[in-house]
Amino acid sequence: MCIRSTFAILLIFSGASWGAQPSVLILKAKAPNEFAEPIHSSLQAETIQVKTGESLLAEFWLRTDFPVAEGTTNQLEVQFNQVKIGTLVGGVRFLSTWSDYKGNNVEPGLYTLRFGIRPADGNHMGVSIYRDFVLLIPADQDKQLEMGWSNDDFTMQSFGTTGVGHPGVMSIAPIWVEISKPSIVKNDMDEWTLAIPFKHVTFGLVVEGRGEH
Repeated sequence: MCIRSTFAILLIFSGASWGAQPSVLILKAKAPNEFAEPIHSSLQAETIQVKTGESLLAEFWLRTDFPVAEGTTNQLEVQFNQVKIGTLVGGVRFLSTWSDYKGNNVEPGLYTLRFGIRPADGNHMGVSIYRDFVLLIPADQDKQLEMGWSNDDFTMQSFGTTGVGHPGVMSIAPIWVEISKPSIVKNDMDEWTLAIPFKHVTFGLVVEGRGEH
């Protein structure tokens, strides 16, 4: 069964002044060898660079084949139930300090990106109307393609990304733009979004915007 879904990962680059539309440059370039081999070999042999003017903000390497499940978890307010918790989405290198969806700083470096679901508890009310997100994990701490941690350990592995006892997170929200190649678009909230198509899933990285806290 072919499942077609669309989602957006909300990114905020600290210190960036956005007067004009950011640009995307796609280059043939393998992911850095600092990614563990099982992860490195799963990534596409091209990088998606996000720039503003001449400044390179981040480089993304996406998974060659993004898996989706036949069934769903049917969790309330989760838009992408067909994506398994912990699924590797790709990797990212930040060239300067980055502010995540909660406003916590992430230092320059390499990180893996894995799908997660925000807990349905009082500590997270008002963060986003959607519970979908990805967690960032320092590349030197993520060694296997398939997640080998429990959900709690998965969250704790991301604490090293921010150093403040909270995981580094990118919130995910649906978008409704059909694309055939990585493109910069504006989402429904008027935020610049890097929209990227996989075979069954299209997702967008919002390079300008901030969620509620």
